[in-house]
Parts: sequence; C-alpha cells; structure tokens
Amino acid sequence: MFSFIVRLYHNYLIEKSRRYDIQQWKTYLRENGFRVEESCQEEKEYICFWKQLSSKVEPYSFRFYSHFMGKVHFIIPEDIGHRVIEHYLNPRRYRDFYNDKCVYEQLFKSDSYTPKLYLCRMGGGVLLDDKYKRAQFNGRGIDFSSSDELLAKYLGNSDSVILKPSLDSKGGEGIEKFIRHGSIYVNSDQSKVLSGSFLKTYGNNYLVQEAIKQHPFFAQFNPSSVNTLRICTYRSVVDEEVIVFACALRMGSKGSFTDNTHSGGVIVKVDLETGRIGNVVYGEYRKPYKIWNDIDFESFEGYVPNWKRIIEFAKDVASQIHHMRLLSLDVTLRQNGEPVLIEINVNGFSFGLPMVLNQIVFGCRFDEVVNYCKKMLNKKDLD
Repeated sequence: MFSFIVRLYHNYLIEKSRRYDIQQWKTYLRENGFRVEESCQEEKEYICFWKQLSSKVEPYSFRFYSHFMGKVHFIIPEDIGHRVIEHYLNPRRYRDFYNDKCVYEQLFKSDSYTPKLYLCRMGGGVLLDDKYKRAQFNGRGIDFSSSDELLAKYLGNSDSVILKPSLDSKGGEGIEKFIRHGSIYVNSDQSKVLSGSFLKTYGNNYLVQEAIKQHPFFAQFNPSSVNTLRICTYRSVVDEEVIVFACALRMGSKGSFTDNTHSGGVIVKVDLETGRIGNVVYGEYRKPYKIWNDIDFESFEGYVPNWKRIIEFAKDVASQIHHMRLLSLDVTLRQNGEPVLIEINVNGFSFGLPMVLNQIVFGCRFDEVVNYCKKMLNKKDLD
C-alpha cells in the first residue's frame, strides 16, 4: 500500500512538472511572436523519435527551438531531458554534495581552480577556514562574536570579498559584495558590515571568498558583474571522454552585480572551435537583441582569450566530478588570463541554452546518450 502511494505521488509530480514545462514553452512562443499551435510532419516524426524514452512527448520545445535549430530530432523535450536523461546521467543521490559550493576546495587537485576561500559555514556549524578547520587568526578564534577588525585581518585586507549562499543560490540570489573601508568591510550601499554577528544571521550554509578581478576582455561587456562562460560538458558513458558541446558568454545588465538571465542578464554564443563571440544576444524568454550595454554585437568581432586553455580547463574539471556526467560550468578568466571556476551546476540543466544557440546537446555523442537512457529505461520504467 505504501509503495502504491509513493508511486501515485511520483506520477503526480511528473505530471505537474510536465504542465509547467508546457506552459513555459507556450509563453516563450508567444513572447517571441511564434505561433503556439503549429504542427507539421517533422513534428510527428520528432514525437515518434522521443517516444522511445517516454510515452508522453510535449511538442512545444520542438515548436520553439526549431526556429533556431531547424526541424530536427536533436531538440530535446524539456521534461524528458530532466526526468529521463538528467536522471540517469546525474543520479539524484549524489547531487546535494556537488551542489554545495563549500566543497569545491576539497574536489580539485589545485587550489587555483576556484576563487580563494576565506571562510565558510556548513550545516549551521562554526566558521571554518580554507582547510575546513575551525577558523583561527594569530591564535585567536574567529567566531560570531569576533570584532569587525579581527575579521578584516583574517581576510588578508583584500580590497573586496564575496559572500554567497553555498546552497540554493539560483539566479544570484543572496550574493553580496563587500568592499574594504579601513578596518572593516561594507556592502555596496554601505547598509551592511561584514561582521561575526551579521554572518550568524546570514544562514547556515555560505562562504566568503575572494572577489575575482576579471580579465579586461570580459569586463568590457559589463564591468559591474563577473561575466562568465557557461560551458556545457558531457562525460561519455562509453569511453569516459569529456565532450564540450556548448558554450555561451553570460553578461549582466548595466549596474548589475550578477550575469544571470533571471536577473536581467543575457547570453551570446561562443564558437566552440575558435572562441569567437556571436552577433546576437538572448535575454529572458530567449528574446534576441543586437545591441546590449551599448555594444553593437552585429558588428562586434571578438575572440575569447586563451580559448584552448579554457576548453582544457573545463574538461579537466568535468573529469574530476566522478558521479556526474552532465555539467554546466561557470568559468571566467582572471586578469592574468588563467581560467577560474565560479560554479558547478549538476541539476536543472538548461537544455534550452545550447539549443537557442544552435549547438547540439551532447554534440557527436547525442545518439550514444539516447541509446544509454533507452537501455536504462528497459531496466526500470520511469513512466
């Protein structure tokens, strides 16, 4: 009886998610002036193809992204993408660990992969240092009663630091930049001081890290935000090779601190072979723009510096995330041209980001992934 109730609830969540996806793509179609109800022969063939992974296939992803990719079966239905493909490539039982930004320092062979960690708090415990030991400075404990001056000294008197939630910080929510003023750190509008008492109320899971000084190439698009490359990787289920199959440059709007599209930012295609920046940017609802932040992208000609090194870096990061095969990495360049990892995204993969840029999800390994998921479904039916 209990298993029946669990199954019933599971099916309810699936259907609720499907309805949400359908409404989302209908909104995208309307916002871009595309017809919502417009079927064709290719759509029927598309639905037939995807029925090998699900008995229900919504057509609206196809109707929207066919305007960018053509009428092809490479367009992934959003609900199948999350419920089947992501389910098998990134097992849920491991996602919470990799979602925690506090663990990045433990994951990689070099501490230069990520911004320098100063302090973190995990699970509501004490303040920890970059070695995950209780924070100390010159023999004195750093805790929630520490003076502002002691906290500032612990941060190495850096010009600025970033405070952000280590869990559930979607869309840049809760991220704050603190700038050093004498012996204390205050946020941009000087309404908050980075103190022990403030950190105590901030939450149970967060980190304080270095504020990256980005490369001039990235800063030109919007100096107020750290503009990142969203790099999509897949680690093969056949031979473990890491494939970089999509990349977009994310840019914040003027004055914004974050580059996320949910907070007013945009994306632009980056050519995977050359690192060349595209000539159309896309914002909320995937609306296209030729001009952004006073930059005319239609005539803009630019190449991401150190491009081959960035691709190697992304592959190296993905090869070390052993439980996950489908990743979205947020990467930027330091002023010295070295890549640095800002964030690893292991769930809620944005299948639409590559498709709006006409980049095939999984690239040359697309059929491999579909066949793998089909094989896994034969072992355990999700429908």
